[in-house]
Amino acid sequence: MNHASGFTQEDIEKIYHKKPTTINRFNSAEEIGHALGGTLYMPAIREDIGALIVSRKFPHLKSMVICLEDSVADDMLHLAEDKLVAHFEYIDSAIKNSELSEDDLPLIFIRIRTPAHLEAMMPRVAQYKKLFVGFAFPKFGVENGKKYIQIIEAENNKSLDLPIYFMPILETTEFIHSEKRRQAFAALDSILKPYRHWIVNLRVGTTDFCSQYGIRKGRDVTNYDILIIRDCLCDIINYFGRSESGYIISGSVWEYFNHSDRLLKPLLRETPFYENQGDLGNDLRRRIVKGNLDGFIKEIILDKENGFIGKTIIHPSHMPYVNGQYIVSYEEYQDSCQIVQDSARGGVLSSVYANKMNEIKPHLLWAKKTLKRAESYGVYKENVDFVSYLITILNN
Repeated sequence: MNHASGFTQEDIEKIYHKKPTTINRFNSAEEIGHALGGTLYMPAIREDIGALIVSRKFPHLKSMVICLEDSVADDMLHLAEDKLVAHFEYIDSAIKNSELSEDDLPLIFIRIRTPAHLEAMMPRVAQYKKLFVGFAFPKFGVENGKKYIQIIEAENNKSLDLPIYFMPILETTEFIHSEKRRQAFAALDSILKPYRHWIVNLRVGTTDFCSQYGIRKGRDVTNYDILIIRDCLCDIINYFGRSESGYIISGSVWEYFNHSDRLLKPLLRETPFYENQGDLGNDLRRRIVKGNLDGFIKEIILDKENGFIGKTIIHPSHMPYVNGQYIVSYEEYQDSCQIVQDSARGGVLSSVYANKMNEIKPHLLWAKKTLKRAESYGVYKENVDFVSYLITILNN
């Protein structure tokens, strides 16, 4: 998987100052976690998952979760399990027939239901572990976490050269109830810490959190406007996002994908669209506003500014908005390089653009994280930005 794949060579040369590196199943959990971008959830019951991967129907699909949990009705679970195996058989056959290479595969995960379900499914899917990265564990917590990990450990001990990775999903009451979560965080960390090398990221299930209060986030607001969610997200980042912790934490889902009537004013200024792209930019802005995707873009920006990497998505149209936001700007890249290069001396420097202060020691961790993001997502050319990226994708 490469975040530049899906573009023509001409477009790559127009967009990227530094092209992203290729990430595949054989990279470390940390490298994969940084590179997931918009992770598309798809119910395993679908007939076409294997075919859409082999045909590259969505050329900008970089990571996905094939779901056997909430998106599959209970009475359809066995059929969905069979279809999951059939999808892997189809993909495996395509690779053997040279219709697809391993580097063309998106980073694939399986969302399982419970530890018992994982134990039952492991023998059926382990033979395809070159095709999928690992599992997403829903409702992961102190009670079931050890059992999930024991099953993964037992499988990985059979073959240490290609471990199966996993992503815990925090979405239960022990994390959303404020009086419980500090203790739950510490207990969870003690469970996870010995297995950090297998943990791709921590994911956050805000839909399940909201369900505890009968809340459903509307199109006009972000996760950061729902007080109970903002409070919880803040604590998750505070505990698991510290420099000494080093967990990668993914942003949670935006669940809307079709346009509807709106009440509040649009959140996008006209200038960034029109000044750089003229009528094409204006048309793009109208499409985004009509689809209520300006709120989605704001939430991605807030995710990124608060330290989340990547985001759960439920519709292919969301992919470019997430992936494009995580490409590093040319200015960010120049600042980061300057800070890292001068890290031994400390002090304060005027930025390359002479528009901000680069204070070496306080900004060093930010710079290192930015350069990691540059490896995964690439760096925009000077005077190329998110709007240019969207226009390139949406007009192809």
